Amino acid sequence: MIRPTSKGRAARVLAPLMASVLALSLSACGGGDDAPADEGGMPTVRVTSAGNIPAYEDVIWGIKGGYFEKAGVKVEMTPPLYSQDALNALLAGDAELSIITATNVAGARDAGRPLKVVAETQAPYPLEVVFTEATDKKLRAAGLSETSDIGDFFKALQGMTLGTSPVGSSINSTFRYLLSERGLDPEKDDITLQAMPDIPSQVAAMANEKVDGLVSALGGASTGTAARGVGVVWKLTDMAGTESLNAIPYVNIATTDAFIKKDPEAIQAFLNGLREAQKSLRAGISAEDDKALKDQLGSEMDQKIYDDSTTATQALFTDDYTTSKETWDVVLKVAAVISDKPLKVTFDDVIDNSFAEKVK
Repeated sequence: MIRPTSKGRAARVLAPLMASVLALSLSACGGGDDAPADEGGMPTVRVTSAGNIPAYEDVIWGIKGGYFEKAGVKVEMTPPLYSQDALNALLAGDAELSIITATNVAGARDAGRPLKVVAETQAPYPLEVVFTEATDKKLRAAGLSETSDIGDFFKALQGMTLGTSPVGSSINSTFRYLLSERGLDPEKDDITLQAMPDIPSQVAAMANEKVDGLVSALGGASTGTAARGVGVVWKLTDMAGTESLNAIPYVNIATTDAFIKKDPEAIQAFLNGLREAQKSLRAGISAEDDKALKDQLGSEMDQKIYDDSTTATQALFTDDYTTSKETWDVVLKVAAVISDKPLKVTFDDVIDNSFAEKVK
């Protein structure tokens, strides 16, 4: 559990997050049908993500530490994009790779969109709920804690309003999947899931007490709100009955069928560079480099909370970037929650392990 260290005003809460979004937007390149070519002949790939947040420290460090360029590819981040918007950017030629979750890709492929997952880089899924202090006290007074059974926890959420990511996002669908495992439907069982467009809007809702809590994931809105003193984080992976989370990937790398054919070397270089960046972070980077990363990922975040978040993120780095058939089975179940029907796509339709198998 992460407890707040100080009270923060709404403007102060939003400032660092919006600064990160602005910085990311300014560093992004424009759209187009083809990836921009570097003057030195090195291919450039544009990558979508949800923004400059601790969850993506490996990619940001890969850029800042030069690991991608050492592997033979230049990486540029697009402005923040979520779930379907990120996939649309791939299909429109406005990006070549996307940091996303396989559940989104499976549903898109089932709808006929030519997308594939080429790597699983973080797992398992670190789903969290961050509550206002008043809601946290209410739950504890009812005898609940982070180690309670997830079924009892879900029952206590009835009557609450929880902010979350857009409908179709992996956070929203994974939470709904866990509810469905316990026979619960938020619309029928009085659990209001209020979809919000982005992390800043979620943090604002918490800061202004417009919601009882947020459904989030490690390194995202839950970490940001707690770091600003406006929330208490409950890690669902610590609860009894959440074993299915262990089979759900948190971060995948997706691309289009066309880009796999066009520039497989760039995809391989990206994955090779990402692996080296992850190794570097796990081995420990210099204090100077760590400060530079924090300035970009959480400049006003409490140091301990930032350190705890990045340490937990590094523990998610997968030693094997391939996707297993067991993982795929759960991915299909979560994706079916989004589409409200079973998916017909197969493992081979969506997963291409050929690049991941070459990463050392």
